[in-house]
Amino acid sequence: MRQAFSYNKRDVCVNPFHYNRVETPVLPPVLVPRFSERPPSHRATGTGPQALSLPSTPSAAAAAAAPPNMSPAHNGPASYGAPDSPVPAYYQESPSSPASDAGSTMDMSSMVSPPATNVHIPDDAILVPYQEQDCWCEIHYYELNQRVGEAFMANKLKKSIVVDGFTDPNQQQDRFSLGLLSNPGRNSTIESARKHIGKGMHLYYIGGEVYVECLSEASLFVQSRNVNIINGFNPSTVCKLTNKRNMRVFNNPLFAKNLADAVSQGYEAVRNLVSHCSFRVSFVKGWGSEYHRQEVTSTPCWVEVNLHNPLQWIDKVLTQMRPDNQPPSSTS
Repeated sequence: MRQAFSYNKRDVCVNPFHYNRVETPVLPPVLVPRFSERPPSHRATGTGPQALSLPSTPSAAAAAAAPPNMSPAHNGPASYGAPDSPVPAYYQESPSSPASDAGSTMDMSSMVSPPATNVHIPDDAILVPYQEQDCWCEIHYYELNQRVGEAFMANKLKKSIVVDGFTDPNQQQDRFSLGLLSNPGRNSTIESARKHIGKGMHLYYIGGEVYVECLSEASLFVQSRNVNIINGFNPSTVCKLTNKRNMRVFNNPLFAKNLADAVSQGYEAVRNLVSHCSFRVSFVKGWGSEYHRQEVTSTPCWVEVNLHNPLQWIDKVLTQMRPDNQPPSSTS
């Protein structure tokens, strides 16, 4: 059912007759030229065969077109979207209060590309469908530039994940407790920051979209290339989330459109989408143009989240495409 955060309201009507079901978008497959049959001229000019997106549901198209509800808070002279501008200041999402188990019971396994019907497929091309993976995201924890502990793998049946600073030893599938992780090289600054992680971050995957919510009393700082490009921000923009605020960091239908467009532009354009499938979140301490910490690796504690479903789709498309340039030789 649609949660309160979709309407930016804190109150939820419990009358089931007033509920609207959250439709899971069905992503169209992407038509990709076969690796062994792509003409060399396409590699030289970068104008290869046009990618074909099969028709999707109206709700998917609407979801792809609708930008997230954001209200930038400009704290400096930088201009959003300017190619040569410095990293702009932070913005904050509208307040929300999502349910703690939002999306945890949704069956997302049905979110696969529909079978191609009444569409002509050229002999030199192949349809590459979208498929849900057993693990929908992978979370790595870092202190400064050092990875600490093993990666947390989010099972596809657990769409709601909490990353907190406590010490739960049970290794639950929907909770990643950073308080248990040890690091012999940890300094006093890192120790102090870790004490303020508290309830941390709520990460959830619902209706084909990935959201981040701040549960901690201290702020979260999110850098998502996907969000920045959608909103016309500088790609390096860092977004500040305060307690009980959330933001959408990924949208499946929009990614499907971007992938189809990238195929028509060539191999490298598809590879460049890899950076859209991950984002970084620091706890307590921010970084960027407004701070003396310019890189995320200068923050005491942070996580990197990799989204497996879009990454796997990119991989399947790339294996069907020929690289735009010849591989470097031993003398190049």
